[in-house]
Amino acid sequence: MRVLLGDMPLMLKELLTHALARDANAEIINEPLLPRAAPSPLNAPDLVIGATADSAQPGAAPDLLERWPRSQVLMIATDGHHATLYELQPRRTRLGEMSIEQLLGVVARLAQEASRRWDA
Repeated sequence: MRVLLGDMPLMLKELLTHALARDANAEIINEPLLPRAAPSPLNAPDLVIGATADSAQPGAAPDLLERWPRSQVLMIATDGHHATLYELQPRRTRLGEMSIEQLLGVVARLAQEASRRWDA
């Protein structure tokens, strides 16, 4: 697993670096987080770990997912007690042939589901 450690307090970064160094499956990669050139999907990290003041807020996660859409982003609260995982999960559901009424019903159902998901 290719792991990129993002901006975070030095003590947290050192703790994670030492912990990941003991994991034979983890490869810590160094790449600037600010995009200077188009990122290569071949060299993309599997996991980007960043820090945020409040684990309930996404911090830099949306920008990191935009840069590496196939990566997971783990945002750790700077107090070190909470973390939130972000990832994009595209999926395809074949709906088949449908009338305009059925299509509108699907749109209404999806809007209701999205509203419940974001309220959580």
